Amino acid sequence: MLEKQMIKFILSKWNYGNFRIVFWDQEEFHVGNQSAKFSLIFKEKIPFLKLFSDTSLVFAKHYMESKLEIEGDYDEIAKVLYYFSNKRFLKNTEDILSKIAQKQESKNIKSHYDIGNDFYKLWLDDTMS
Repeated sequence: MLEKQMIKFILSKWNYGNFRIVFWDQEEFHVGNQSAKFSLIFKEKIPFLKLFSDTSLVFAKHYMESKLEIEGDYDEIAKVLYYFSNKRFLKNTEDILSKIAQKQESKNIKSHYDIGNDFYKLWLDDTMS
């Protein structure tokens, strides 16, 4: 579930190419504002971090293992993968992921430490010591 949400989030920031993704649960996601020139059909989950850290290798591996099907214009796919491997886009992706991680870390800290006095009253004396 998280993999799909993260892929959709990152690709919503995408500004190159028009394509369609079909996820392992048959949900479709369109990238771009024109009709899709190709489709990527995932037969099973692809680990999110691997997908965005070494895209070409992950795509090739999953394609060879029949975990990924490709329909459409292969030249367009090559262009999109080339653009995707561009360091500038990956840097922007890293920045986005870093911001998401910081927000989540902040929530985790608050939920762990902002428990409130009612909890501590269960274990401590009246002076809360």
